[in-house]
Amino acid sequence: MPALTGLLASSGLPTDDIRSEGQQHFLVVGDRSSISGGVGVEVYGDVGLLRSLVVSDARRGKGLGGQLADADEALAAKEGIRTLYLLTTLAKRFS
Repeated sequence: MPALTGLLASSGLPTDDIRSEGQQHFLVVGDRSSISGGVGVEVYGDVGLLRSLVVSDARRGKGLGGQLADADEALAAKEGIRTLYLLTTLAKRFS
């Protein structure tokens, strides 16, 4: 979690409500000390919130954001989520 919260903070994204247990699940690319990207899903029954999608500056523009979003959608389906929402004021187009 420290590596993920560090990347989120350096990208100007909130970290105050990130927790490692409960109804939040996170996928990350990298190792324990340095990650290239991450994404989470909060589970609310059969509804989920896609959250904290972040890619390091070095990996931007190479498709990692799209891969993370796809993986998060697959995780959400595995968790029984039928509807997945994204709430953001910062998201830009990514591929």
